[in-house]
Amino acid sequence: MRSPLVTPLSCLSTGCNSYPLEKLIEELIGTEQFERYQRIILSNALARMDDMDLCPRARCQSPASKSSCTSTLAICPVCDFSFCVKCRRAYHGVNPCRPQINVVSRMVETEDGKMEFRKISVDEYLAATDDQRKEMAWWYGGMDKLEEAMDEAMGRPDRRSQEWLEKYTRRCPTCGRAIILTQGCNHVFCYCGTTFCYKCGEILYGGGSDQDSNTPQKSSKPNFCNHK
Repeated sequence: MRSPLVTPLSCLSTGCNSYPLEKLIEELIGTEQFERYQRIILSNALARMDDMDLCPRARCQSPASKSSCTSTLAICPVCDFSFCVKCRRAYHGVNPCRPQINVVSRMVETEDGKMEFRKISVDEYLAATDDQRKEMAWWYGGMDKLEEAMDEAMGRPDRRSQEWLEKYTRRCPTCGRAIILTQGCNHVFCYCGTTFCYKCGEILYGGGSDQDSNTPQKSSKPNFCNHK
């Protein structure tokens, strides 16, 4: 189970292509190894899909859809993290990927009793095995603290990235998601269900939901846009 080259378990009988129940697999290998098994299977499946990737945030790891407009952009529908599919850090627009720009550090005590800073880059963390991450977490103060620090580091955009987003995207007036318009009219749709004018930001439809029916509600503004 340490190898990333894990394939879904199937029946060992010749000519049988059935798969065992997940509950049975968990009972045989234990909960911790079963969770790792599921992560590897999901990661391998996503690697074979051209339009999907895995969210790099340690506390998420959900399937994320790649943008049909920009080849390097993927957006996680669970945590809304927009990331570059090449370097797997916060999306940086047209700027090139820059390795080792995000690092977490902590003052630790060495074996000889001295205090020193230890640093872990996002690249090192993403490439580490489960055992290596546990070792990192030990001196960092626990896995929760390490994962929180890494999530913050991965989501920390540089100044040029922020400038690019402000210049080339429009924020949804309801949920704040950054949206890129590459072609078509200014009548755009957001994942949250809001329809708005890309040019002026006016909500045309959505911006709220009916608690009983869970369906989008029309805004008080007209459902058409004068900005073609």
